[in-house]
Amino acid sequence: MTGSKPEHREQMILYALLWAKNTGQIPHRAYIIYPDSSVLIEITSDILNAFHADLLERINNARTSLSLAPGRANISENCQYCQVRQMCDAYWEMKRKVAITPGYVDLEIVVTGTPAEFGFIGQTTDGSFLSVVYDKDLAKMSGAFNCGEPLRIIGANAGSEALEIKPWTEVFHR
Repeated sequence: MTGSKPEHREQMILYALLWAKNTGQIPHRAYIIYPDSSVLIEITSDILNAFHADLLERINNARTSLSLAPGRANISENCQYCQVRQMCDAYWEMKRKVAITPGYVDLEIVVTGTPAEFGFIGQTTDGSFLSVVYDKDLAKMSGAFNCGEPLRIIGANAGSEALEIKPWTEVFHR
């Protein structure tokens, strides 16, 4: 059938539920009319009760999600474009499960040893160590690095030898 979609059936059942709640009368059938066909929907009190229970659960879940501060994260491949991902623990938890590949990356590390003028050794969340390098003037913009300090770095260039902090890289001291 052209145009037939499951959400159309759900919409008709919602209309029937609204009708029943407002009038006290349960409509026993409804039709969805398409240009080339029609669909009969049988309606019973059991169907309306189940739909009502599901609707209440969905509303309650939405209320719970909206009451959280911050709201629950919906992790997806689009997170890499989020402007506040530096604060999203769920994003960084997901990043811990992904291997570092060459190119621009977001990475959580801890400064190990004493930072030098042009870099330091960092330990990743998987326990490996890597060199973190930068221009000495860039270090002034990113703030002082301290041994033992956790960092969330967004947009660093991961090479085969080191992680390079660029002028556009964002560094968040934790």
